[in-house]
Amino acid sequence: MATNQGVVAEEERLHDLFVGDCGDGPAHESSEQSNIKESSTPPDLIVQRQLRDVTFQESFMKENLVSKEEHVMKIQEFEHALQEKYVPREEYDSVLQQLENEQQLHAKTKLKLLEVTDRLDFTLEELEILNRQMMKEKESFQQMVDSMRSQIAKGKNWNEELETKYAALQQRCQELEGRLTSRETTIEILEAQLQKQQKQCERKIEEIEVERQQDQYVARMLDQPSRGRSKVCCSSKVTCGHKLKR
Repeated sequence: MATNQGVVAEEERLHDLFVGDCGDGPAHESSEQSNIKESSTPPDLIVQRQLRDVTFQESFMKENLVSKEEHVMKIQEFEHALQEKYVPREEYDSVLQQLENEQQLHAKTKLKLLEVTDRLDFTLEELEILNRQMMKEKESFQQMVDSMRSQIAKGKNWNEELETKYAALQQRCQELEGRLTSRETTIEILEAQLQKQQKQCERKIEEIEVERQQDQYVARMLDQPSRGRSKVCCSSKVTCGHKLKR
């Protein structure tokens, strides 16, 4: 009895789901239209339609005298299979967003790959041109090297002569440096003597200047009147004495 009540309750639940889904469109559609709609239909609506199909199967099974217990068992197995294969809407949207992001990233990567490929082709062409130029320059350089080797072989004796002359000039320079050093020493001695003589001359000039000033002073005193001569002579002697001390 309890089993029959459970079967009836299950049938009513499936019938309600079937009735709620019937307002969405016709019950019979072509396989091509069904595939197109399923690709854009939300997962929960797909589940409802699958449950509607289960209801049709239930009617068919009743017509063929299938027992309710077996029918309920199959329905439960089908629901269990749906629950295992059912994907939540949030997870579906997340996976769809990841797919779109990966597609965008793939498009960007493909564009970058094309750009890099173009640059690589251009670089390879430039390398080919540079390689040809390098081969030409290599041949020219080899010719120049051969010519220089020939000139070096011809100028070997000339270099030896130059080395001999250089050694002689170097010895001559050393001799001249020795003479210059000796002359510099002589010049330093002469400069010291010259400075000493200059100082002596300066002292001599100062003495001569003092004598000249004294003579001028005495001459001026002699030109003055005889009344003040004795007084002036005394003062002049004192002055001359101070100057001589200096």
